[in-house]
Amino acid sequence: MQARNLLIFFLLAFLLVVGWVQLRSYFAPDPPQTTAKDQDKDKPAAKPSSPSLNIPRAPRQPDQPLTESPGLHSLGAKENDSKFHIHALVDPLAGGIRSITLNRFEAGDKYGQPIRGQSLELVPGHANALIPAFALAHYDPKDDAPEARPLDTLSRERWDLVAPGVIRDTVEDGRERHRVSFRKEAAGVVLTRTYTLIEGEYHIGLQIDLERKKDETGEVKFRYQLAGARGLPVEGEWYTGTYRNSLIALEDKRGILRDLQELRQISLWAGGNPVSRDEEKSIRYAGIALQFFASVIVVDDEQRDQRFIASARPTLETGVLHGVVVKGSLALKDRLRLSDGKREYTILLPPEFCPPIAPWKDGDKIAVIYRPLSYDRDLATDKEKEVGACPMLAIDLRVGGAAEAVHDAWYADITMRVSTVAATVRPGESVTHKYLLYHGPVNKEK
Repeated sequence: MQARNLLIFFLLAFLLVVGWVQLRSYFAPDPPQTTAKDQDKDKPAAKPSSPSLNIPRAPRQPDQPLTESPGLHSLGAKENDSKFHIHALVDPLAGGIRSITLNRFEAGDKYGQPIRGQSLELVPGHANALIPAFALAHYDPKDDAPEARPLDTLSRERWDLVAPGVIRDTVEDGRERHRVSFRKEAAGVVLTRTYTLIEGEYHIGLQIDLERKKDETGEVKFRYQLAGARGLPVEGEWYTGTYRNSLIALEDKRGILRDLQELRQISLWAGGNPVSRDEEKSIRYAGIALQFFASVIVVDDEQRDQRFIASARPTLETGVLHGVVVKGSLALKDRLRLSDGKREYTILLPPEFCPPIAPWKDGDKIAVIYRPLSYDRDLATDKEKEVGACPMLAIDLRVGGAAEAVHDAWYADITMRVSTVAATVRPGESVTHKYLLYHGPVNKEK
């Protein structure tokens, strides 16, 4: 009797699963269709004939995996049978990381199904080309105000490669290790960034050395901000309920306290809440978590001073605004005014969106996907200073019915930024900060 009941149970469970799959397939929304315009990207875009047409734009995902270009330096290996678990491309621009691929996991499509033969690019190259991941921005040593903003000059410049480039050696247990270093000077301090990757690890070591030359006079109070990765891929975006969320961990005598902030909240407020250390609590790690994977900045526990992170905060890197075109916007030429019914926004337009090719008119419904701009006014050009009063740049526009179909969570993107305390750097001395840049599964199994 028990065997019979068990057989009936498994049969009913099987029928339930099959029925659920069929119902999901029946009720699921159809994915967006690829048009001939999207497929034929090499031809010049025709002038839109209707205000409800989409503006031609670059795809959100690259057609082909990023290939190494001159100047990028490779750590790890691409092949999934390699002993390395990660392949990273390090960029002299900002001394940051262009892309990170997990060679033991396959990429997923919009439905969460694996794409056979394509490894998961957890840190996508197309989203970190303008400013690479883990770019560093320093604060003006003369400005010690808590509300001071970092200067982003180090994020815009190419760092000098420390010869002889990528070094391949082995650690004590025989595993292969790859290392590469970059160097740059700012505010009288020489900064050296060294990346290391060891076989079998899901983290990249990052050591930042702050040094003052012997012939300099006086000490410098130097602090900086380290930004994380952008564009982590949403896993199965058509069905998932988990998008890009921030996670910050504080440690005290009682253990670990975790601060979780969801994408919806960060997007609504155009930025997340800062989390700061105090006399009892120190920041252990901070990063962005997906449903199954994460990109996290971790303070390495193999160093004497582990309390050099002052604060961490998730920031909005790509946002979405819905509203209607305010009357008179076409006369502005290089910008757009949008109203969501509560307030008006002014968004700077790149040339390809400007009138007379702008496919909208006053009163049209519109969705703007934008990128917040830099606030570095002191070192900006005249044009950038003009933009500074309007710190949003349109990277995509949807008009009419297409605007209503924009799902904010698919386009809104966040990163994590950690800021250090002011380190005292004296002539002939150095200060070292060690991080582990974890990139792998939330629950590591392989």
